[in-house]
Amino acid sequence: MSSPSSTPSLPLNWYEYELPTTGAISFGDLCTDMSAEKVYGRHIAAATQSRATVRGVLKEARKAGQAEKGGGRDYLRVALDDYIPRLRALIQCVAHDEVALTTEPVFSWRSTLSTHLLSTSSPRVSLPSLHADYVSVLLSYAYALSNLAWTSASSASSSSSQASAASQTSSTATPDEKLTHAVTFLCRASGVFASIAGSALPEWAGSRTGGLVGLALPVDYTTEVAEALAKIALADAQSLAIHKLLLRAAHHSGGAPLPKTHPAPALLAKLHLECAEMYGAARGLVKSTSGEVKPAVRRNLGERAAVHRVWGLMWLGVDAGEAGRGGEAVGFLGWAKGEAASLSHVTATASSGDSAADKKSLGISKKTKGGEAGKRIDLFLGQYTKANDTLYFESVLGRKELQARVPAGRVAVAAKPYVPPTPGFGPGSVEFERRQAGDALHESSGGGSGSGSGSGGGENKAGGEEVGQYAGAGAYF
Repeated sequence: MSSPSSTPSLPLNWYEYELPTTGAISFGDLCTDMSAEKVYGRHIAAATQSRATVRGVLKEARKAGQAEKGGGRDYLRVALDDYIPRLRALIQCVAHDEVALTTEPVFSWRSTLSTHLLSTSSPRVSLPSLHADYVSVLLSYAYALSNLAWTSASSASSSSSQASAASQTSSTATPDEKLTHAVTFLCRASGVFASIAGSALPEWAGSRTGGLVGLALPVDYTTEVAEALAKIALADAQSLAIHKLLLRAAHHSGGAPLPKTHPAPALLAKLHLECAEMYGAARGLVKSTSGEVKPAVRRNLGERAAVHRVWGLMWLGVDAGEAGRGGEAVGFLGWAKGEAASLSHVTATASSGDSAADKKSLGISKKTKGGEAGKRIDLFLGQYTKANDTLYFESVLGRKELQARVPAGRVAVAAKPYVPPTPGFGPGSVEFERRQAGDALHESSGGGSGSGSGSGGGENKAGGEEVGQYAGAGAYF
């Protein structure tokens, strides 16, 4: 009978986000250029086209099967990188009366996490304000980054066995590099979700009299869920960081004693326990939204927390066993064994009620999620029990004593703060500031010369030409 591998397989209870879709809109029908030089017409048209590109990419991604064809590429990210600066520019232009709205724009978006997705064939919600579209595209951006991480991590898992059998060419990313990319995507996604909770949603509320009270918003657009999504992305990143750390021990048989190259079991335990804490906190935030999030999502978060806690307890047992603390090792491993068995039973029972789409997105398979950890635990438990019975002769510690020895978790990754891009045009843009500086310089030089002199007239003419150049320069943006 072969020993279980030292490296857990991927994905680990991963949730693949269903990318949202949106309806069409024309900013030209809603916006009026109020600038003296009428420089924003082309920018308004470009913003409409850019948003249409985002809409098309989202639609194609949905048809293509999410991460497998659409979400697995960065077309959406590129499209959003083009649209977000234009959208922020429109928001700034309206706020500074450079552009006027003939009527409040209303954007149609399909929710991703709400329970009504399970019963309504074409659920859409109408969201008023440019700020609403900004929140929506940020959500799409973060979902896309998370799905890109899922694709990269899955690719790393499938190629790791090939990499061990044959060396890879210089043009092919190694499993380690793919996992690094996945961790980076998730850290960025966490930063975007955090920005939605901390900045985008409050800005939207501040732009409306009475805030967001009275709007029928999906749970995706609540601070609690945005904060939960930020924690989930960061916990996913830490999960992959653990997997990446264990790649160096991929060829280890999986039992005791651990080789010198193996990561410290105490470190692995703390990393897993931190993941369990983050997933648990995210589940608590999601549960606070009156049950409007898909039950499969809430259940998935509970399973993720439980799986990482099982691994954490196992590595605490291994750490004790490697240090010769036989009674503590057997105690922790026995505790982990019981948790793994309970998890396998609960997972098999609960997942039977999930839809086929949810099972696919959650990565549910016939193999129970506690089964893999259970095999490792059985191996270590047998070895350390034998060592304790023949060498250490220590009493097995009880649950109360063990709980007092469970350490706090340890963070291995950090969210990458999302910095909104500079507006593509209008107030806050580079060209707008240059034009403003040019106008100020012209007024200053004109005020210092005699307006009736010949030389003064020549300076005014030159100054007028300079202002015209700045206006033209701003128009291309």
